[in-house]
Amino acid sequence: MGNLSAAFITDLVRPSLWRDAAVGSLLVGALAGTLYILAYFESGPSSPGTEAVLLKSALSLVLTGSALLGSFAFTSAFRTGSLHLRVLLFQRIPAFAARAGSTMVAASALGVATAELCAALGALVSGTTGIHAPGVFAATGCMGAAWGYSIGSVVRNHQVSLFLVPLTLVLPGLAAQLMQEAGQFVFPLAAADWADRAILSQPASWSLLTSLGWLATVGAVALGVFTKRDLA
Repeated sequence: MGNLSAAFITDLVRPSLWRDAAVGSLLVGALAGTLYILAYFESGPSSPGTEAVLLKSALSLVLTGSALLGSFAFTSAFRTGSLHLRVLLFQRIPAFAARAGSTMVAASALGVATAELCAALGALVSGTTGIHAPGVFAATGCMGAAWGYSIGSVVRNHQVSLFLVPLTLVLPGLAAQLMQEAGQFVFPLAAADWADRAILSQPASWSLLTSLGWLATVGAVALGVFTKRDLA
């Protein structure tokens, strides 16, 4: 427990962690802002349902951006060798878990920043008070980071993960169209369904449980691979 606490604290104060989170926030915010502004000029401020659609797009951007942040948190440390040093200092499991936890915190901050931007822009698009859901955005960022970190820890390649991680979020959605009802149980769709319902204060316990089940399974596999696989 002592190793885990020390590893988490030292990971949480890394300048590179918050630098990457800030860059991710700027990119996600710019893309989300572009969608809002285009919708405003195309449909006008009184278009019904416009803000809800834009929020879904913004949540998707947060999920993808956070997944990339999580992936890069592992692959960049593995590429530079800093992960090897942390394993020597704190042992494998604490080093792995601490890096995952700190990245999820940073991704949650990314989600909150995007939520604040969307609320302000939503007020412009709808002409009323924008929907404010920082908790949902933070949770989406946290889930995305956990997913990306697990995938990145298995792939280990910085460039490959840049393309593979988004594909793991896009391809299941495409396959779900062929799976019909069963497609609701794949991670990206379950996470999106939970976020959509949570924003509207609708019950979505099965979507949340499905998402957490996927994250727990993928995380356990990633941890198992990390503990058994050579770091060289």
